[in-house]
Amino acid sequence: MSEHPEPLIPVNVDLRDFDYMPLFGGRLFNSDTWILCSDAERVCALRLWWSAWHQEPAGSLPSDDRLLANLAGYGVAVEAFSTVKDNALRGWISCNDGRLYHPVICEIAEDVYGKKRKKAQENANDRDRKARKRSRIHPDNAEKTDVVRPDSGKIPADNGKSSGDMSGGIPAENALKGREVKGREVKGRDVEEQPPPPIPPDKIFEGEKPIALIAAFDEARVEAFGDDQARPFPAANDHVFAERWSELGITVALAKPVMLTIMQRRKASGQDPLHGLKYFDKPVREAFALKASPAPVLDRGGGSAVAAPKDDLAQWRRRVGSFVKSGLWLLSWGAGPFEAGNEIPASVRDEFRDQLEQRRPQREEARA
Repeated sequence: MSEHPEPLIPVNVDLRDFDYMPLFGGRLFNSDTWILCSDAERVCALRLWWSAWHQEPAGSLPSDDRLLANLAGYGVAVEAFSTVKDNALRGWISCNDGRLYHPVICEIAEDVYGKKRKKAQENANDRDRKARKRSRIHPDNAEKTDVVRPDSGKIPADNGKSSGDMSGGIPAENALKGREVKGREVKGRDVEEQPPPPIPPDKIFEGEKPIALIAAFDEARVEAFGDDQARPFPAANDHVFAERWSELGITVALAKPVMLTIMQRRKASGQDPLHGLKYFDKPVREAFALKASPAPVLDRGGGSAVAAPKDDLAQWRRRVGSFVKSGLWLLSWGAGPFEAGNEIPASVRDEFRDQLEQRRPQREEARA
């Protein structure tokens, strides 16, 4: 019988796309390892825990001293690593696959990996449901829609031809809901099935908007910060904000420039990228509200603007006020504050003169 136990975690647990590792302070700082280690040994232990988080499987380390020294930050100084090795590796167990495993790191890694798989499955189920919904709205695309599940390969989406197929255990949307007739809910076959009302051509793919809005955020993040800052998966509440925006009628064409401008400004000022749609909810809604207001038409004589009506002045104040806060200027408002031919009334420009001058270099920097 082997004196080495089986590995403490399944071989397929892979967390290399996670750029963080949970740290339970009370558990760590009260552990024997932390209490008995010197400062150098603590640093070494932390480096090895972090390295193990990104090994395959997560929670494990190679047993070779040269590899361990490199992972611990000692490079080729194996002898220097050997002076801290024993205490830094307290709690690690040598298993029958020749690797070292830490019970606590493995426990946390397996829990995080389970949540990762659950989220991926939920996303796949949601894509499946929306794909089947689109196939009912636009049957011509039903044959072309494929849904990829995390573990079972590529599965063609239900196109309505197979009445018994529940697409991997997910019932069709109508099977989960009753139907309402004249204010009362009717279940199952109590009433004759009626076709959905016709949908205008420009709204055919309205159901794709939430997904497209999330994709636009990821594109803006990569454009501003580079490919190395691409998210491994959306934030947990992205779909909530994306659906709200879609219901309001906010499009990718409106939302993406707002998000990209803010991302570029953060990049220029050395700030980290934002991680989800919730941080853009207010500026995107403001941009949408301002776009809904038609631009005032000003009479121009001899190349100078005449006094604008009171209502128009209030509208221009909102637009310029929004610009000095966010740096965003919509095309529907005409030429921007620093462009020739802009129609901002002179009184409004004078009112915001100082703020506009402060905004000028930031706007130019964001464009660079």
